[in-house]
Amino acid sequence: MVKKKSISFFIVFTIIVGLITLDGSQAGRIAFACAVGFAGLVVFFKIRRWSHMNAKNYDWYRQSYPNACRSDHVVCHKCQSHRIQAKNVMQQMYMREHFCGQCGETLYYSPEGMNRK
Repeated sequence: MVKKKSISFFIVFTIIVGLITLDGSQAGRIAFACAVGFAGLVVFFKIRRWSHMNAKNYDWYRQSYPNACRSDHVVCHKCQSHRIQAKNVMQQMYMREHFCGQCGETLYYSPEGMNRK
């Protein structure tokens, strides 16, 4: 789910633009429509990215690349390296990206706070 901070920013932004348009002019209505459209696009792409990250999780990786998961250890499906690293994905996604430390291939995503290698 998209975090409340990002949605509240766009709601406040849209309200401010809406207040500016109270004069009823054609330019005001166009500005309001643009602000609503912009806010909608940003929220749409955030939800789309979040869905993508949730779909490519550890279980997906194990099913997609069974040879890359040896017992409880994960290896890179491209170069077979054991150097799996994780980094936080910023932009208020609260996800971690697990990637190969040798070739840089993104393997899967997990929510922050989960320690799975």
